[in-house]
Amino acid sequence: MLEILEYCRQHNCSIQFNFDIINQIQVVIFKKEPDARYEQCISWNHIDSLFDVVKYCVEQAIKEGEITRPIIELPLNTRTYFLLKSVRIENLAEVMTYSSRQLLLIRGFGQGSLKEIVKLLAKYGKKLREE
Repeated sequence: MLEILEYCRQHNCSIQFNFDIINQIQVVIFKKEPDARYEQCISWNHIDSLFDVVKYCVEQAIKEGEITRPIIELPLNTRTYFLLKSVRIENLAEVMTYSSRQLLLIRGFGQGSLKEIVKLLAKYGKKLREE
């Protein structure tokens, strides 16, 4: 258990366990800066893999936190940043509500900016909305 707590501390996360005596344990990770939350349930039969579940939850919380980070804090080309800002897109979570066709309709938004966005989303295991 100390290994789990230390791992969470190193990643600036806190952890909460909710126990269901019959079937499972719910692992809830809270990530600070940027704020994010991720949860996963594990059955009592797989308690030996609890550390792996915690690691997975921490990784997912980090990814979720990144997509809600303001676009000014992301590694975006200046042009792409200002194009997104011009249509009041504040974070990657909002970008994900657009399809590639919708982004290309933004004045000045071309294939280069689209590729940059797609690549950044892929880094977090996310993608644009399907058309």
